[in-house]
Amino acid sequence: MEKNIECFHEVTFIDQNGHPRTSRVPVVQELARQGLNYLPKRFISVNHNDPIESSTVQHVSTTLPIINVAKLRSGLEPDEGRVEELAKLASVAKEWGLFLVTEHGIGSDILNGIKDVVKGFFGLSFQEKKQCVGSYVSVDNMGYGRNFVKSEDQPLDWIDRLTIKAAPAPKGGDKELNVWPQRPPNFRQVIENYVKEARNVLDELLIALAEALALESHAFLKHFDSNNSEINVRINYYPPCPRPDLALGITPHTDASALTLLMQFETTAASRSSRTGNG
Repeated sequence: MEKNIECFHEVTFIDQNGHPRTSRVPVVQELARQGLNYLPKRFISVNHNDPIESSTVQHVSTTLPIINVAKLRSGLEPDEGRVEELAKLASVAKEWGLFLVTEHGIGSDILNGIKDVVKGFFGLSFQEKKQCVGSYVSVDNMGYGRNFVKSEDQPLDWIDRLTIKAAPAPKGGDKELNVWPQRPPNFRQVIENYVKEARNVLDELLIALAEALALESHAFLKHFDSNNSEINVRINYYPPCPRPDLALGITPHTDASALTLLMQFETTAASRSSRTGNG
């Protein structure tokens, strides 16, 4: 078994005086593997007198609106079903800002491939993961580790993360894109296949959103050139927590991307493909 002292992520952040600082963050997956029966103080995010009610979470998950992507695709003839789905999309976008998608066209082989490589990567030991994936040298802390850490006093999410800039292709070649895990060996190919299909879904949603809001169909998509727009993949891993009533898997937030496509499987991991514009 690995020594606890080795199981830390190093994260860099800018302090309030504008100076770069480095902090050591315990690896959540390793804490769970050790059978921890208490929650370390740095991970306490919720007041014990005001825990998050699971019933509230369940209510949201069962009432989230559903959009059928297949119905949004335009045909040669006017389609009453598409008109209705566009109206529904407009309402959902204004009232919710998020929705479930069905009939998106991403094949089950691609989705199952994502599950396999993610489980394969997080099934490695801590040292194996660190040895097979790099990190960007910047305060973004991309790669395997933790990001969005802003201070030593910040309550930490109960999460481990792998973050990859999947597009556009780096101008300087693979040397600039050094955060692809080498294990499993097909990790990059599987993720890139998924990103290609996800881009198509995101493009369709951008077109549909514009039409749903009575705009020109490419009003949004024109800002997302396929050669320059950025797609980041964030894989969030949530191991069992000894005190889920006191911890947050991820802090409430608003994504800075134009669209985020979230794929969740089993109970411990989620893959997010988020798209930002040309700058």
